Amino acid sequence: MIKKISFTLFFIIIAICSFYLYSEYKKPIVHSGEMAPDFEFKIEKISYRLSQFRNKWILIHFWGSWCGPCREKNKDLVALYNHFQNKKFKDADSFEIISLGIESKKQAWLNAIEQDQLNWKFHFSHVNSFNCSIAKKYGIKEIPATILINPKGQISFINVDIKIIEGHLSKSLSK
Repeated sequence: MIKKISFTLFFIIIAICSFYLYSEYKKPIVHSGEMAPDFEFKIEKISYRLSQFRNKWILIHFWGSWCGPCREKNKDLVALYNHFQNKKFKDADSFEIISLGIESKKQAWLNAIEQDQLNWKFHFSHVNSFNCSIAKKYGIKEIPATILINPKGQISFINVDIKIIEGHLSKSLSK
């Protein structure tokens, strides 16, 4: 009986440790309070750098057209963007979303942008899936993933509920 309990306890401990290690593995390698790693992206042959977006609130959104939870989260992001796109902030010029598609099929990604009515300007994709250099730079191993960057270029929040981002941006609005 003691051997059976010890054996069961051993497997419970292994399961808990495995779950913990896997959840740690999935976390991005960037942290709140750090400067957001700079990167370059192109949209219609125009090059942009994240650092060009200083003095703006930026939400980087890693997603995929093939990802059910991503497509569901897009609804909340559309509402967030529509609410804050033309607002005046105390500490920033504006709010922007930069979407990075983790894809293998560009046309499916373009169709999803249209279907989900992602009406912001900055969409780009790498058809290398998670081998994208930007996803690697941020340590993105799971999507959807969102990172809110403050006007100084520091990471404010990583993978938090949209309501938290909305509350934080609301506090930054000009009166």
